[in-house]
Amino acid sequence: MTYAEAIRLALGSFRSNKMRSLLTLLGVIIGISSVIAILTLGASLKAQTVEGLAAAGVNDYVVKVEARPKDGEEQTEQSNAFMYVPSEPVAASSKITPQFIDVLSDRFKGRISGVAVGAMSYHPGDAASSDAPETTQSVTLSAVNPDYMAMQSFEIGYGRNLADDDIIGERSVAVVNQSVIDSLFAGDATGALGQTIDYTSSDGSTFPLMIVGVIAEKGKGGLLSDSFKEYRIYAPWTVDSRLNTDDPGLWDQVSVRPSPGVNGEALLADLNSFLELAYADDPEFTANARDMSKDFEILKTIIDSLSIGLSVIAGISLLVGGIGVMNIMLVTVTERTREIGVRKALGARNGDIRRQFVIESMIICLFGGIIGVLLGGALGMVGANFLGKLVFPPVIGVVVALGFSMGIGVFFGFYPAEKAARMRPIDALRYE
Repeated sequence: MTYAEAIRLALGSFRSNKMRSLLTLLGVIIGISSVIAILTLGASLKAQTVEGLAAAGVNDYVVKVEARPKDGEEQTEQSNAFMYVPSEPVAASSKITPQFIDVLSDRFKGRISGVAVGAMSYHPGDAASSDAPETTQSVTLSAVNPDYMAMQSFEIGYGRNLADDDIIGERSVAVVNQSVIDSLFAGDATGALGQTIDYTSSDGSTFPLMIVGVIAEKGKGGLLSDSFKEYRIYAPWTVDSRLNTDDPGLWDQVSVRPSPGVNGEALLADLNSFLELAYADDPEFTANARDMSKDFEILKTIIDSLSIGLSVIAGISLLVGGIGVMNIMLVTVTERTREIGVRKALGARNGDIRRQFVIESMIICLFGGIIGVLLGGALGMVGANFLGKLVFPPVIGVVVALGFSMGIGVFFGFYPAEKAARMRPIDALRYE
């Protein structure tokens, strides 16, 4: 018997027992669709997290001023991509200045696309519209530079972004997010442009800020999605002098973004050489540039492991479906005992009978796998769309799922096929 004949016989068996075949497929369909849906949702979650971290600067280099190690001590990593651990307080004379940033930017012109300040600048306070001072909203103000705004990939929906002229002129301007507009200006972003808000910090500092831009809202999702509504104000770093902060206009750390296509390892080495030379005469403190993107790989590994683990759990239902396939195949062998006897009497070998029933079992699982992939892919894509990042089912996951379903067909179909192959023709012909 050829494989084509075995496939034709299997399809004929399905047509003659449609309802039973459909019920047999259900277990495989549920198992495969669960696996594909979970893998698709995992891919969506991973894509969102990657994009979110990239926009937040996980691929940037962090230049941080730290105390020099004491005699006999080694320099240790004080920070990573997921948390910031402050080291010994840095003296004002050793902090990074605007002039130092200008020198750094000029020294690496063409190799870096920006130097952001204010990444750790979070000033909680209250804001109110000058026209309605009785209505206040708790907000967080960040004193930053234009490079920070560009490196965060903020899209301005109305007005403009912060500019270098705002820094030079020490202007009292601000860019706010839509949440602030919703709270203080009834959602009218266009009308809010040019309006003044009065900001009061937690330490009692109060000063006005004119709104020059509103950040466009983006779809949120992924591990880094906000679990609460944020009210954010971004102002030029020159407002630090009004916030009663220590050492305004000086920073413990800044972020450096490499230009596209630049050799990252070479740039990092050159940055550290530059910083070592710049702090050579400082006996107490030094500065180091670190690549935080390697720490990000840990998070991606966690997401991948979580998706695979959940898929394995969902795949257990495939075993249940496989048991159903074996049960139906045993029933099929019993129902077709006389057919098996006739075929053996006409010269069919044990291998022919075994091949026929194994292929029939594989085709059941293949059909169930295909339907499961389509159903699971559709469900996964709908769920991914709700999460905010539409992705297609991962190709490797689809291939592995289909291969595994066919493997289930071989494994659970072999015993019934072997039982059919071992039948004696005379006993099979006498079976009623």
